[in-house]
Amino acid sequence: MAESASTRKVQITVPVADVSVIEWLGMQHSASESVRRLIRESVEREGFVDVANRPVKPLSAVPEPVAVPDARAAALEPAPVAPVQSPAEEPPMPAPTRRSHAAAQAASAAIDDLLGL
Repeated sequence: MAESASTRKVQITVPVADVSVIEWLGMQHSASESVRRLIRESVEREGFVDVANRPVKPLSAVPEPVAVPDARAAALEPAPVAPVQSPAEEPPMPAPTRRSHAAAQAASAAIDDLLGL
């Protein structure tokens, strides 16, 4: 009984003038795996279509790019400075509160229980 093939071999031809594709192929650790990943990404985006003969979408149907502020320019802008209040305008500090002796002992006992002491 003949065994079924576990892989399918595909051959591609790249014109010598297509230097971008030739350079890209030369940069791949595994050209086979890289091409398969690109095919999967294409299927996710567009489905099972003939990529070489897909219809051209008019540019008017493509939404305008949204302007994104340059992060480097934003980093160079000075940070806003909060206005300084004069001492007379500062709100009064709340009076310090003291825990009762019983509350302090209860907190200490709870910490001891957590630490297993």
